[in-house]
Amino acid sequence: MARILAVDDEPAIRSLLERTLGKDGHDVRAARVLSRKMAPLADAARRIEERDLDFEVGTSGVREIDGVLGAMDEMRASLKGSLEAQWRSEQAQREQIAALAHDLKTPLTVVRGNVDLLLEGELTDDQRPCAADAAEGARQMGTYLAALIDATLGDATVFAPVERPLRPLLVRLRTQAEALAACGGAQVAWSEGAGLPEALRMDEALVERAVMNVVANAVEHAPADSTVEVRVRADGAADAGGVLAVSVTDVGPGFSPEALERGCERFYQGDPARAARGHRGLGLHVAAEAAARHGGSVELANRDAAEGGACVTLRFPLG
Repeated sequence: MARILAVDDEPAIRSLLERTLGKDGHDVRAARVLSRKMAPLADAARRIEERDLDFEVGTSGVREIDGVLGAMDEMRASLKGSLEAQWRSEQAQREQIAALAHDLKTPLTVVRGNVDLLLEGELTDDQRPCAADAAEGARQMGTYLAALIDATLGDATVFAPVERPLRPLLVRLRTQAEALAACGGAQVAWSEGAGLPEALRMDEALVERAVMNVVANAVEHAPADSTVEVRVRADGAADAGGVLAVSVTDVGPGFSPEALERGCERFYQGDPARAARGHRGLGLHVAAEAAARHGGSVELANRDAAEGGACVTLRFPLG
């Protein structure tokens, strides 16, 4: 890098002035030349001050000034890298807080629906299952709340897949899905294909969040007294790129052409009326992110025109 001009470097200053101003020292010409030579320096300083860091530092043709410009370019690049890293960190934290806060909606719906039933009279044998559903909803809220607090404090949840038995997760998911559907005036038809693996390498909490977000989305769009179908199957073998597929189908209005393309984008709401009902366009995005972190995928589709409705399929690698 060229030597930076020091304030007390008198010979260098004298040489600079002689080359830029000329020995005759005409004031008007000197001011004009000096202004032109210093313009890249002033422009770089202004843009750095405004944090407009995506630019190329110019040159003046004067070695000493170009030395200062080179140092400013290094400072610009370093500051840009630092700010981008800070932005990415803050953005990831904000996204996680938003996603976790959104996840509280599902168990809260279960709790509120069943508490309403309890408020209608004394507990009976028929009402006890509702109380159990409320307790399960409270358990979920406690889990999500703890994660939300950690994220707020900067201790973001780490993606930690491990080999876990699949059966307990499926039992829990079916119970939660049936409870959520009942609160929404629908019912769940749950089916499991043959050949499901005994265990799956996964972040169990993340898979649970993904599936329940998709189920919640289907229940919200399902007509009253309709059925939400949940199908769990193994497509292919673990050593041949097989996946665990979870498909959730409803008989609601289905996806618009735009939603088929953008439905998993963060904050995509499609129908503007959804925002008025408290939706923030996070459910399918959370599910898609969870699948992607496992190396899987999510697919949005519509059923045929005769049946109507939408189908969301989550895929998680078996291997």
